This record gives sequence, structure tokens and C-alpha cells, in this order.
Amino acid sequence: MPEMGQTFPSVDYYELVKFLNDHNIYFFRQAKGSHEVWKHSVTGRKTTVVNHGKETYKRKTLKKTLEPVGLDFRDIIEWRKKR
Repeated sequence: MPEMGQTFPSVDYYELVKFLNDHNIYFFRQAKGSHEVWKHSVTGRKTTVVNHGKETYKRKTLKKTLEPVGLDFRDIIEWRKKR
């Protein structure tokens, strides 16, 4: 659950790509359909990213994308503040 004052961020594919790249997570390979496998360059952990262009990710999709690489929505909020 978001803490007081924090709302779940509205994120599309293009912003997610920038966020992942800034956190040393890079495109690894194309998977089935619009799915891509991304890999953390330091830890080697992988995650699946769904490429739906400008469509905003749902909470569950974003959460399941970020968890395998040790990130969550709070990291996106902090990242946006630093930009």
C-alpha cells in the first residue's frame, strides 16, 4: 500500500524504459508477442516487460515487472523527483 502522500505512479512503456536504464537494467531479448526480457547488469536478475507503448501500466503489471529486479513503485517516485 502507498504511504500517506504517495500515489501509485502512472507509467507508460517509454518512461519505464528510461527508469530501468537508469537503474542498470537493460533489454536482454525479445520474448513472445509484446513481451521483452530485461536483465540487471550487476545482479543478473531478469524481469519481463510488456511493451504496450503509451498505454499506462496497471498496478499489478507494474508491481510484477519491478519486483524480480528488487524495485517497487516508490523507486519510480524518487527517480521522478531527481529528474
